[in-house]
Amino acid sequence: MPKQFHVAHIVHPGPAMHGMHGYREVSEALQWGLNALGYETSLGINRTEDQATNIVLGFQMLAQQSLDQLPDDTIVYNFEQLYGLQPHELKPSFQLAARRFRSQPGTAGNFSRHLLK
Repeated sequence: MPKQFHVAHIVHPGPAMHGMHGYREVSEALQWGLNALGYETSLGINRTEDQATNIVLGFQMLAQQSLDQLPDDTIVYNFEQLYGLQPHELKPSFQLAARRFRSQPGTAGNFSRHLLK
């Protein structure tokens, strides 16, 4: 198990996407919880850390090029309701994330990994 985590909260700079700021409390709770478990954990807005396992909230805001640059051990959090969607109905960022990254426990229905096999 890694010794360092980095919680990356991705927010869009424009006012039209203010909903992404709703993840702030979740990102802070993740940092607090991991620190309480003894893990060194940092938190950043719109940035990742090379020396840590990144936990990304708001990954769907990243361009494909940015997703491609994330390390394979990245963990993504998905809060979008995806249950029942067909693979062709998912945004490319969701398809890529489902194939490459681990998702947080409890989102099997939300992340629809089974649709992408």
